[in-house]
Amino acid sequence: MRFNIGEQGQTTGQTEYEKQAGESLLAQEIPFVTSKEGFRFVGWDKAPDGYVVTEDVEFVAQYEEEEPHYQVRFDEGDHGVLHGQTLYEKRKDDKVLPNEIPEVEPEEGYRFVGWDKNPNNHIVTEDVVFVAQYEEVKESWWSRFWGWGSGCLNWLLT
Repeated sequence: MRFNIGEQGQTTGQTEYEKQAGESLLAQEIPFVTSKEGFRFVGWDKAPDGYVVTEDVEFVAQYEEEEPHYQVRFDEGDHGVLHGQTLYEKRKDDKVLPNEIPEVEPEEGYRFVGWDKNPNNHIVTEDVVFVAQYEEVKESWWSRFWGWGSGCLNWLLT
């Protein structure tokens, strides 16, 4: 009797046994299978545990292909804070939904201007990071002059 592991897996256990007709296969004789990346071992084509030998038999390992998952991450960038979930696991070709995009709170003196790439309905094909982008808010000279000294000039003129 033989255990055919296939190309999607591997084992360190014995894969061939000589048994006489009427003998049973013991649980400890069944090899432990480790799947290769992208696959999941789901069992054998026939149940080997307790199998009573009647003739030469081959047990073939069965695998399922695993769907790849990718990480979608939102990064706050240099001048702000994100509110909400910032990391998602997505399957290939899933979309980033508008309600999954976290809220951005810029630091004082900065304005959030968007993401380095558009996350809205982005189709996921690999790991991706969206980084928040900011621009410095420049006050006009008269605005700074008006507010000079904690509004002192403003107070004098009004």
